[in-house]
Amino acid sequence: MQLVDAQKYLPPEVLLDEYHPANTTFFKNIRQLEQALVAASQAAGSATTTVAKMHLRGVTNADIAEELGFKRDKVTRLLRSPEGKKLKTLLYYLQHLRDGPNIEQRKRTLWEIAAKNQEADPKTAISAIQEMNRMDGVGKEKIDQNINVTINNQLLPKGALDG
Repeated sequence: MQLVDAQKYLPPEVLLDEYHPANTTFFKNIRQLEQALVAASQAAGSATTTVAKMHLRGVTNADIAEELGFKRDKVTRLLRSPEGKKLKTLLYYLQHLRDGPNIEQRKRTLWEIAAKNQEADPKTAISAIQEMNRMDGVGKEKIDQNINVTINNQLLPKGALDG
């Protein structure tokens, strides 16, 4: 929930706390995107907004038309309109921001760290490569921990120490 007038309700030291989540770039970006999305939704109207949201959830145009009682060409027209394109872009970008980097992006970042630090800081490069290996499961070959020893009593009969 976002307060309408945070300055009115919160003391300055809270508003200026650089470690508060609301003051991080990540959450500021989310708030900006949400505000842009609200403005774009209001400008586009409820039909275009609903169609764009359903489309981004993976619902086909035919199913959107059937569920909303529209003709298929209306759904296509709404999605291709400038307002529809803007809404889809904002929704898509906001969803990816909230989801965070996927595994490929994380690996790519680690690879860049390894490559950039290969000469100047080999320990950092090695750490990045080790982390990529952990992500891929390299070096985690499973070893059978259950070892069963069967002794043939005819070949090795019990001795005095076996007691």
